Parts: sequence; structure tokens; C-alpha cells
Amino acid sequence: MPGLFVRRLAVSLVPLLLLAGCTEGATPVATPDPTSTSTPVVTESPEAPSPAEIVDDPASQLVEVQSVPGDRNRRVSLWRRCQGTRCVSQELAVAVTDDGFRTRTVADATWRNATVRISDDGPAVVIDYRTRLRIDVVGPDGRVTPVERSDDVAPLAEGEVFGGVSHRRSETVFWATDAVGARAHPVPAPTGAYQLVQTDRGQLRALTVHQTYLWSDDGGATWQESSGAGEAHGPMLAGFVASADDTHVVVRGGDGATLFPFEQIRRLDSPDSWTVTEVSDDPMAYVGPTGVLPDGRFLASVQSWSDNNLPGKKLKGTPPGIYVSVGGDWSTYERIESGPPFDTPAVFQPMVTDIDVTADGALITAIGPDQTTAWTSRDRGATWLEMRVR
Repeated sequence: MPGLFVRRLAVSLVPLLLLAGCTEGATPVATPDPTSTSTPVVTESPEAPSPAEIVDDPASQLVEVQSVPGDRNRRVSLWRRCQGTRCVSQELAVAVTDDGFRTRTVADATWRNATVRISDDGPAVVIDYRTRLRIDVVGPDGRVTPVERSDDVAPLAEGEVFGGVSHRRSETVFWATDAVGARAHPVPAPTGAYQLVQTDRGQLRALTVHQTYLWSDDGGATWQESSGAGEAHGPMLAGFVASADDTHVVVRGGDGATLFPFEQIRRLDSPDSWTVTEVSDDPMAYVGPTGVLPDGRFLASVQSWSDNNLPGKKLKGTPPGIYVSVGGDWSTYERIESGPPFDTPAVFQPMVTDIDVTADGALITAIGPDQTTAWTSRDRGATWLEMRVR
């Protein structure tokens, strides 16, 4: 089975479709935005499908599912109903549950270009980028409340939902939302930060245009800094890697258009010393989320390889899937043989949306091949358990 052969030099992962404030993911570039709120698109037309009809339509696609760390029964799912063969227009609807979708609540609005979060207290937060940043809260009864945004910068507080980015003059603003009070405020960010994420344990991590990497354990009140993370606006993209809070790793790759080329791994050894691993590009792997396992191995969800053919056709070339390094130096990788529903290798399968590194391994979440189901794995992708999502 092909491996990735690398050389070590002495000195994420996330899909290129990056979601604002995603757990262990990077933030997208948003359009300039004044501090304002706007009303979500409420489906009042009798000809338009209701939010529940969008969620329940067999043709609708699952876009995302998020859970509360430590209580996976508290979930929010985001569904897309396309119009036209190329999905030239789409409507998004949200379903929320606190009992693993034995019962559910559907939000009473639709969106166009959104991502979702769920707070520890239950309310879901919808972050929409259709024309400018808008943040909404979905209450227990499905009622959608526009979030009031403040100019007062404050550290991310316990229970607040991190997510949403906007630009104000030359400043990038990262937002935290109190879902219960439907209020949001900017989080203190390092100067020049262009990516900022929150881990499942609450740590904030940032990359800046000054080629620095920073992290905060107090919601952004104070930051620890390291140089050498790489050129922020050079020829390579950068992404965060899911890991324990004392392990700091970034992945880098050239301009992949809609995919993330897996070319380089940088691991922080000391405040200003990084170990750089260059990854073979023959063939080139294109990756989604990545993680560092508790035993030190590197885990990568490979969406496709440069020798693959187009999706939907019989696979040619190196099989995509979950790959794990053979050793702790991340020099060679082996593919995990996955069980159903990912037992037949295919491009973009499994479509991993999240890797949550735990004390004893990692919880991987992926959308199923039919794009209507969600699956989790605790054994690095060998076996999968279906998770209800509507």
C-alpha cells in the first residue's frame, strides 16, 4: 500500500472550504461588515418549501453536523436543498436536538451560505455569509433571533460560542456569541491574525501575517507566541491540526484551488523552534481535517490524490481514505481499511468534517456517501457507527 515518504529538516488540517471559527479549522475571508444585525430569511411564501420540508426532503444534502463535546446527544444539523443541476441556488435549514434526534426542533427560517455551532446550554448559533456576516440564535422553540453585536472587545467566556469573522477597516474581527442572551462581542486577537480557531477544550490558536503562531488558554486575554510557523502570504496555504493543548502543529500546502495539498507539517518543539517535515508529492495528497493522536502518530483524512480520476467514476490511482503515520516522526503513512459505508475506496470518501482528539484516541465524524447520513469512528476509521441527524 503506498506510503508518504518524507525528509526531515531541522529548524490544518482543514479542507480549503474553511468555515469561520470551526473547531480546529481556519476562518474564511469575509466581506467588509459594519456592526449590524439583519433579519434572517423567513420562508413565508406558500410556494417556498418550509424549513421542515427542506430538512426532511430525501433530495436534501447534509452539509454539517456539530455536537457539544462531552454530550454528543446535543446536536445541530445543517441541510441544503439545491435548485438546478449545478445547485445555482440553495436554501439551508437547521435542525436541533438534545436527545440524539429522538426528538427535534427545526428553526423557523432558512439561510443561503451558513455554518452552525451549538452551545453547551443548548441553543444553536447560525453564522451566515451570504452578503455580509450575520449571526442568529435558534431557540428551543425554533424561533430565530438575530444576534446583537457589540464593539466591546472581551475574552471568550465559558459557555460562549466562538465563530464568525468580519473586516472593519484594516482590522480582522473574530466574534464570540452568548447564545442565551443573543449577544456577540469581538475576541481579543493578535495583531495581524488571519486565522483563529478554538479547540474542543477551549484553547484559542492563531496564525498571523507576521509568520507567527500564537495560542491562548484564557479566551484571548493573553497570548503565547512563536515565530517560524511559515510565510502567511507566501506560496503555501496553512491549516491547523487537531491535537492536545500542549501539542502545536500546522500543515501547509500550495495553492490547491478547491483542495488542500498536503506538502508540509510543522511541529513546535520549543517557543521558537519547529521541526519541518516535507511530504512527498508523487502522488500529491489532498487532505481534509488532520490530527495528532495521543500516541504521537499523525492522522490525515485524504480526500483525493493527484493520480485519481474525477468523482463519480470508477476509482483510478491511489485510494483516498484515512491515513495514519507508521511512526511518531510522521515519515511514512499507511491507509486504514474502512468498513461500511466507506468500504469501497472513492474520491472524497469518507468526507471527514471533524477530528476530535481525545485522551485515548480520536473521534472522527464524516458525512456518508449518500450525503444524507453522518457517521463516527473511534478506531481511526476502521469501523463506523451511524449518527442520527434529523
